[in-house]
Amino acid sequence: MACRAAKSTPLNVVEKTAFYTIKAIKDTIKNTTTFSVTTIQIAGTKINYKIDVNQSKNPYFLKIEIVDKNNTIINAFTEHPLFKRFDLYRESGEIESKSISLQQGEVVLRVPYFSDYKKMNITETVNFKQLKQVTIAHEK
Repeated sequence: MACRAAKSTPLNVVEKTAFYTIKAIKDTIKNTTTFSVTTIQIAGTKINYKIDVNQSKNPYFLKIEIVDKNNTIINAFTEHPLFKRFDLYRESGEIESKSISLQQGEVVLRVPYFSDYKKMNITETVNFKQLKQVTIAHEK
């Protein structure tokens, strides 16, 4: 008698779109940043997702790695919500670029969605220096 391995049939996974709102709070005493996912909205449509590598060339950005329950990994780069840059226009016609830091902020991340996330790994880059990675585990 010969035993055959059972054929595995691929699962028909429907890709959707997830909008994650991530809140960041800076603790100036401990010099750490706390991240939390405040809302998740799921849309039933598929997106043409491309990683915005240009964000990683900025002095302040977040690298976010989302691992879902099926071990699918989605990577994303986004602006750092605690560091904002703006241009100030003077009456003399000069343009001055300013950077401000905030105590708290939010960023909305739009990525493909397959299932609930198991964990998110967030790596901060502040002034071109990579800081310690923070992991957010799903509470369900």
